[in-house]
Amino acid sequence: MRRRVVMPGVCAIAGTCLVLLWGCGQELSEPEPVQEVATQGEASSGEPHQVDYHLSWNTDGVTVSETGLELSNNLGYDIEVSTGYLVFYSTQLVPCEDDTSGELTRAKDSGIDWGKWWGRLIGIRTAHAGHGEENLDASVVAQSAIEDLTNPVTMEVGSRTIEGTRYCQIHYLVARGGTGTTGLPEELDMVGASLYLAGSWSLEGGVPQDFMILSSVAYGTLSNLYPDSFYGVADKEFEVDASQNGARVEIHRNLLGLFENVNFQEMSDTQLERRILQNVIEHTEFQVELQP
Repeated sequence: MRRRVVMPGVCAIAGTCLVLLWGCGQELSEPEPVQEVATQGEASSGEPHQVDYHLSWNTDGVTVSETGLELSNNLGYDIEVSTGYLVFYSTQLVPCEDDTSGELTRAKDSGIDWGKWWGRLIGIRTAHAGHGEENLDASVVAQSAIEDLTNPVTMEVGSRTIEGTRYCQIHYLVARGGTGTTGLPEELDMVGASLYLAGSWSLEGGVPQDFMILSSVAYGTLSNLYPDSFYGVADKEFEVDASQNGARVEIHRNLLGLFENVNFQEMSDTQLERRILQNVIEHTEFQVELQP
C-alpha cells in the first residue's frame, strides 16, 4: 500500500505539481539485512563503491510491434499506442534515518521541508563545481532522459560512487523534461512535458476513438530496499552499507499497468494523465542487488 502526498509549494514551481508516493508498512528502526544477500561481495571497510541505476519494463500482456503497442486494460478497453514518451527525472538512494543526511526517511514521522528538498534536486541542473548544493547525496542521478514507451528497453541512466553511508530507501521521480534532457525526440517537443501518449481506444468492438495525453505533472515514489524477487516482502528489507558494498538498482515498471483503471469514456483529460502517471509509480518495483 502506498500513501499519496502532494508536496506543498511545488505546484508554484513553473506550474508543476509533484506527487510523492511512499510505501506504507511496518516501521523498522533498524532494517534486518538479508544475510545471504548482504554478505555478497563484501569489501574492506571504508572503500568507495559504485551504485548503478537501470530502467526496465515488464511487457507481459502487451504486444509490442513496429507500429506501437496493443493491449487490453482491466476495464475492457482495447488500446493501441502509436507514440509514447515518459521522462525519467532523477533517482537516488536515501540514507538511513539515523544518518545526518537522511531527511527523506524522516518525512513520515517528523515532517520535512519538501520545498527545500525539491529546490535541492532542481538545483542539480544548474550547479557548478564548487558552487552547487553541497548537501546533495553522492548517490543522486539527476540527468533526465526520455523513454520511448513504444520501444520498451532496459537502459542505464547513471552510475555514482558512494562511500561511508548506510542507505535504507530509494527515491524515483518522473517529471518534465528540459533542454538538457537526453533522447529528446525530433518529431515532438517534450521540453516541459513529463508524459506523452497518442493512439486510439475502443470498447466492446466499437469504433476506435483517437486519444492524446500530454502532461507536465511530476510523480515520485519512496521505497524501502529489497533484494531481487522479494520486493515488498517486509522481512526481506535490507540496507546498502556503502563502506562494504555497491549496488545495482533496477527500476522496473509495468507497461500494462500504465492503463489500469483508465476509463476513457468517463475520465477527463486531467484525470487520465494523472491516473497514468500514478500508475507508473504504483506499478514500479525496485530490484536491488549488492555488488562488490
